[in-house]
Amino acid sequence: MKKSYEEINEKIRNGKAVVLTAEEVSELARTLSPKEIVRRVDVVTTGTFGAMCSSGAFLNFGHAEPPIRMERIELNGVPVSGGLAAVDTYVGATDCNPARPNYGGAHVIEELVAGRSVELEAWGKGTDDYPRRHIRSCITLADINEAILYNPRNCYQNYNAATNSSGRTLHTYMGTLLPKLRNVSYSTSGELSPLLNDPTCRTIGMEQVGGLGNTIVMEYIDGDTLKDVIDNGTLTPALAWKVARQLASALDYMHGRQTVHRDLKPQNIMVTHHGQDAKLIDFSLADSDTFGVLKLPAGTSGYIAPELFAPGAQADARADAYSLGMVMRDMAEACGDGKLARMAAQCTRRDPASRPLPLSSLFAKPQPRPWQRAVAAVLVCASLLVTHRRKGASPGE
Repeated sequence: MKKSYEEINEKIRNGKAVVLTAEEVSELARTLSPKEIVRRVDVVTTGTFGAMCSSGAFLNFGHAEPPIRMERIELNGVPVSGGLAAVDTYVGATDCNPARPNYGGAHVIEELVAGRSVELEAWGKGTDDYPRRHIRSCITLADINEAILYNPRNCYQNYNAATNSSGRTLHTYMGTLLPKLRNVSYSTSGELSPLLNDPTCRTIGMEQVGGLGNTIVMEYIDGDTLKDVIDNGTLTPALAWKVARQLASALDYMHGRQTVHRDLKPQNIMVTHHGQDAKLIDFSLADSDTFGVLKLPAGTSGYIAPELFAPGAQADARADAYSLGMVMRDMAEACGDGKLARMAAQCTRRDPASRPLPLSSLFAKPQPRPWQRAVAAVLVCASLLVTHRRKGASPGE
């Protein structure tokens, strides 16, 4: 089923559009097919435009006559990006004219969204295909070809939260930060983030809650902790292997984005009632591997890697590998699986350098060693030789 922009805009104007958040659509996908979701839902809000130095809007103005390749561009006197294409720009929310510091790109975007006119002025060197060198005109949102709110940085970097520990209110590009850590400002695409949106990791986001304002919200997981599953005796070998594989995949995903969990244990792993899938939760000790101050020994006794107790030790992916091994050991003991126990032993080796990374390699099909290849080749040749001799034998032999 296809829907045109015109059809959706008409529904919006008439107050009949069905608008859902990305989180709501994810929940809907549990019971409906993509085709059915497209039929029922008109707009999905992604939350990708937030307080961030890279927030802005891509604009395509359309060609003038004669045409110009816009190399230097100003909107209401605010210098914006040129060089994207002949008549395209990116208006950064924090772009500003030094001569008028109280007015910037965010104000230009606000003017356009409100339907007000904005002065466009652009310059180019002039070429055979774009002979014009200067243009000055007034535009509105209705006049231009495209206008897309965007946050490029969220496509390649997870951004940290901003908070204020000082005694005075600070006004920053991450919003107004109240004194004494009274609020936290986040800016990410959350549910749709291409950087940290693994199905085995718990989703965290922000939501407006009546009476509370901006509030940190967590995905509700209908399930039990792995510790409860182990303690109540319902862990089967098949489920233990499934959980181990999913945890290894989730940790590899985090490690590939420079994040270490640092507190992996059965209490921080949920097993869903529907599908019995593992969900890795509680990232309160997790950190980016670029922040050494956060790498002081942390974790839970019995699961923390032994090398982290050495003076000056820093946590990395190998420490998570050790903790995964201890979790796998617990599961192996609970369900009596010797093979899983041997795999856990690989992860809990004393020498961090000898622990398997990436962790998903534990579950890869083992490749034959050179001597095994040689033996296999000899056996194949011998088998072919015997077959050849039998085919060449006389009937009485």
